[in-house]
Amino acid sequence: MSGAGIAGPAVVLLRPFSPLSSTPRAFHSIMAASPLHPAALLRLHTRATIDHSSAALAIHRPIKIITDGRTGNLVFPVESAAFADPSLVLHLPDDHDESLQLLTTIEQVPDWRNDEACDRWQAFHGKPDRSTWARAHIDAAKFLGRVIDEAALCSPDPLCAHQGPLCKFANADRELLTRAVAAATGTHFADTLIVGVDAWGFDIRLPFGVLRITFTTMAASLDHAKFLTAAWLASPRPPQEHTPIDPLPPQPPRA
Repeated sequence: MSGAGIAGPAVVLLRPFSPLSSTPRAFHSIMAASPLHPAALLRLHTRATIDHSSAALAIHRPIKIITDGRTGNLVFPVESAAFADPSLVLHLPDDHDESLQLLTTIEQVPDWRNDEACDRWQAFHGKPDRSTWARAHIDAAKFLGRVIDEAALCSPDPLCAHQGPLCKFANADRELLTRAVAAATGTHFADTLIVGVDAWGFDIRLPFGVLRITFTTMAASLDHAKFLTAAWLASPRPPQEHTPIDPLPPQPPRA
């Protein structure tokens, strides 16, 4: 895992429409000087732009997403007509050259009210605006002009089974969490809650959206994840601009 050997966790902000930045571009922020694992890159995002065109329906709009820890697939509510053609393009977080671009195949979640990933989506985002849900399998991915290994990108979370205990541990001291978020962002939020912890970092729900904190090293166990989370809460770091994967090599001029 890139970043192994770096002592502490890094702050990552990658959420559009946040008061922390004037443009979505500036949300590519990480303090780690090393490249991210593709699975960590995917989990930076809880918003996307859907781009879908078929005989039945044309969709181009922002959506809210989560990554299913069990499978690494993306889950989100969507128009029922979208399933007529299961091929779907997603831009994370929006339709821009600097965004993570995904070609996916979607399938409908049969019983979303009893689906764990759909339940987690609501913990992140609140009440859904649609009653049909999609699970998107990533078939191909590109970021900053580079093809990304889709298998690594949608890696399952090895700590998925410990989601409940990890969130309970991380939220044990809500005052500490509120102070940590204020120290990292420069803004005090009255209502903060850690809604997800995985091997690559954790997600804090704020009034305007979700703040992602990414570890500089992948958590190897339940105790390691607790250690990395507690370390950030005790000593939160402010964000700095940094490309979240290693930069592209110089490109030759076009003929």
